[in-house]
Amino acid sequence: MKMPRPREGWRTFAGEVGVIVLGVLLALGAQQVVENIRVEGEVRTFRETVDQEIAYNLWIYRGRDIQTECTDRRLRQLARWLDRAQDGRPVALVDTTYPLSFSEYRSAWDNRDATVFAALPHDVRRKYAQFYDELANNLNNRRTEGDIWGSFVPYEVRAPLTIADQRILHKALKQAQVRNQRIHDNLVISFAIGKSLGIKSIMPDGMTTDDVEATHRCPTLARLTAP
Repeated sequence: MKMPRPREGWRTFAGEVGVIVLGVLLALGAQQVVENIRVEGEVRTFRETVDQEIAYNLWIYRGRDIQTECTDRRLRQLARWLDRAQDGRPVALVDTTYPLSFSEYRSAWDNRDATVFAALPHDVRRKYAQFYDELANNLNNRRTEGDIWGSFVPYEVRAPLTIADQRILHKALKQAQVRNQRIHDNLVISFAIGKSLGIKSIMPDGMTTDDVEATHRCPTLARLTAP
């Protein structure tokens, strides 16, 4: 089958096709440029938002971490209280307040866009993921810590301790000591990640001077009175 010859000749026809193809390529290229600019803008916004979220969490972590040494002292005091109770005397534990901690922030991370996240530099993606993995660990530690300290509450009642009570309290004390150290270790990792990202702690919006003072105030175990 013989192809019909273009009216203006093959050379002219090829030129017209080339112009069309070039136009399509330019349009696609321009569209890609626009898309790249959009993604770059969203990446900047995402990083600014997540960096601020991490900065808030670092502030919360510092408030908890400064209580580590104080909590250790308090647990040693609880251990001495338990030793006193082993002879059957009715001593009361009148203060079971555990270390103060505020809720972490993670909504920006949880609502991240996959395309925007994939556009981040590899090392930044890795460090963000590490920080929020540690955040999940810290949240679990904080909840477990609260449960452990909560097990001391029934012993605020002044009464002799049974052998079963003493075993329960001994176990709780050991768990609280381990958890306090584990929280500190995890927070050290989080601080190092924040430093590698160039992020400094920032007090979250809505926090008051009372909140700041509370995180710096060592929990006080009330004086135990012998019968």
